[in-house]
Amino acid sequence: VSLNIKYQRRILALEVCCTVKDRGCEWSGKLEDLEAHLDAKTGDCEYADVTCPNECDQPVEKRDLSSHLTSSCPKREFTCQYCNFKATYEVVSNDHWPQCSFYPVPCP
Repeated sequence: VSLNIKYQRRILALEVCCTVKDRGCEWSGKLEDLEAHLDAKTGDCEYADVTCPNECDQPVEKRDLSSHLTSSCPKREFTCQYCNFKATYEVVSNDHWPQCSFYPVPCP
């Protein structure tokens, strides 16, 4: 049993690169620290995927989360600029605008 622990310690001490190195992450460190580096909430890897808090199911890198939440998340809070109706961007653009009384309609 102690032999297995010895090998486990040696393996966990191996120097590794981040698993998202291909996206641009330059981190390298001990294998035992990799999980903490990639942790969505507490890790410092800006290239790791995180879950959108709006639950939009789109993959988002941690470094892009802020712009995703303000610009591209379909489930972000959005206000119709024509009548001030509030809902998600998805609802406003797909369901509300076709029915909005103030939505501009081009002349025929």
